[in-house]
Amino acid sequence: MSPDENVFVDPALTDTLQFAHILFMDVIGYAKLPSERQGVIVQELQRLVQGTADFRAATEKNEILCLPRGDGMALVFFRDALYPVRCAQDIARELKSRQYIQLRMGVHSGPVFVTQDINGDADVSGAGIVTAQRVMDCGDSGHILMSSAVAEQLLTLSAWIPYLHDMGSCAVKHGHRVHLFNFYSNDVGNRNHPRKLMIASAAVVAAERKPRPAKAATRVQSVKDSLMIVTWTTVAIAGLFCGALVISPTLRDIIATSFSMPSIQARAKEDGKTDRPGTGTPLSVDEEKSAAGAGGGPIGYGKGRGTSPSKVKEPEGKPGGQDPPPPVEKKPMAPSIWATLVGSDAHLASAPTPSGEQDEGANGQTEPSLIVLHVEIPTDGAGHRKVRFTKADARGSDSERTGADTEGQELKWPDIEAYGKLVTFRVYYNDDNEPVLTQSFKLPDK
Repeated sequence: MSPDENVFVDPALTDTLQFAHILFMDVIGYAKLPSERQGVIVQELQRLVQGTADFRAATEKNEILCLPRGDGMALVFFRDALYPVRCAQDIARELKSRQYIQLRMGVHSGPVFVTQDINGDADVSGAGIVTAQRVMDCGDSGHILMSSAVAEQLLTLSAWIPYLHDMGSCAVKHGHRVHLFNFYSNDVGNRNHPRKLMIASAAVVAAERKPRPAKAATRVQSVKDSLMIVTWTTVAIAGLFCGALVISPTLRDIIATSFSMPSIQARAKEDGKTDRPGTGTPLSVDEEKSAAGAGGGPIGYGKGRGTSPSKVKEPEGKPGGQDPPPPVEKKPMAPSIWATLVGSDAHLASAPTPSGEQDEGANGQTEPSLIVLHVEIPTDGAGHRKVRFTKADARGSDSERTGADTEGQELKWPDIEAYGKLVTFRVYYNDDNEPVLTQSFKLPDK
């Protein structure tokens, strides 16, 4: 349909816009279940929902719409904003004894259109129901996530404040972002950060650490830079030359001789002292040159007559009279390894490498923790190498990862999943079977 065509909208649909409080839920891993098992799970979930007090109260007052959604459902309440929150609490308590149902829930308040589906049954559409599903999609098993629209209402009530935990905004479909709050207490909810938010935080950290490309210099800037380089180079050379004059007396004598020799010869000729001493016979040209070269000037003038700096004998042995210092042996430094939690600057606690059975953790974690592995290879003359590592935790070894290493470079492998309490990394160079470095870390208790 082109944009110029007229689109007919039934006015009856736009007249039923209402503000609703929506509880959206679905079963995680529903599509992987056998078909007959899917039906059993959905029926049991429906019985749990129908048994909650707020569902029954809203049904009696005709203030709720129940919308099936394949692997879950949406409960649309039209009066009390506490109905979906209390209903989610009751469902979560009942599911503690039914671990085979992995449910996630999302709560949002917003505008919806009350419509009819193809069978003539009541249905809703609009931004409210769409946002409620987006809030739910950000969670993992056991999470009860709420949008800021719901949280702002609950934060006005002191009894609900301890159970609301701000997690910031999360990117959802079509470039939109929603501000999320995690609802949990001692007996309901999931206090862990959702995996989607952890991955988003890791992406932000990686983007911040990525070096930004330098701006291309303009032609004027290039000329200015060239002039500055020439200027500072000239200043540096002049400074070195002046420093050499102050430090080296030999250089001072050479320069003084070069500038003073013509004047000395001229003054000697004016005084009539260009003859041989005691004879009165003038010196020949060759004799004057010889005398000037030997003593820095004509006979009778200047210091060091008959000696030449170039003819001073050097002491036997190495130039300068000393042997060169022995070469310093360059010792390679030991590699280092450390790990950090994603989204946190705190390092994980270092632990001794286990020998024997694996530590499966004190808490029996089933959800992974995301960590970043750092391996720093110091300069030891080995040049480019291929580095690989393996990881071992409560679920055993993961697949190998490799990275191209330049000497002195720090390698990072982000988004590494670790289970249990203890995780061990082994680092290898090239194709050697022996690990170059082994280090274990303890994950903090949940």
